[in-house]
Amino acid sequence: MAVLSDAQHKHQLALMSDADWKKLRVLQMVLDPCRYAMELLGGEHYVSCSVVLPALCHLQHVMTVSDEDPAYIVRFKTAFISDLSNRQQSMNMTWLRIATALDPRYKNLKCLPKQDRESVWSELHQVAAQVELNIGPHSHTSSSSQEHGKDCHLSFVDCAAVSF
Repeated sequence: MAVLSDAQHKHQLALMSDADWKKLRVLQMVLDPCRYAMELLGGEHYVSCSVVLPALCHLQHVMTVSDEDPAYIVRFKTAFISDLSNRQQSMNMTWLRIATALDPRYKNLKCLPKQDRESVWSELHQVAAQVELNIGPHSHTSSSSQEHGKDCHLSFVDCAAVSF
């Protein structure tokens, strides 16, 4: 870095070199997907848990080390993926997979490996069967709504009773 000094100034101003600016531009390009994911997951609007898994998949994809990456980017991406993997271990992946499958935007489950996609639908069928068992004879819907032909919906309490 170049340093400006003048006899009448008591401070030194460090200027960034062209190489430093280039590194910052590359780092900005690497961090842009993180900004997008942060805005998507932490925005002011309601965020559905169905977008978490696709966002994580996108981050893992863009943070894959390539042959063209400079050494400092390789170190950053490696540390990023390691941290993301550690955080994913504490997530309820079953819940996130089911939520993603139920979202029409992601129902093809491209954010999951092909060999895992069918198991998500099996898990969903198991959850639905468990919910049906839990609410079967103890249905919380009123008889008047059934008599009038209105749709009966599961309450949040019914669905939360199902353990994953």
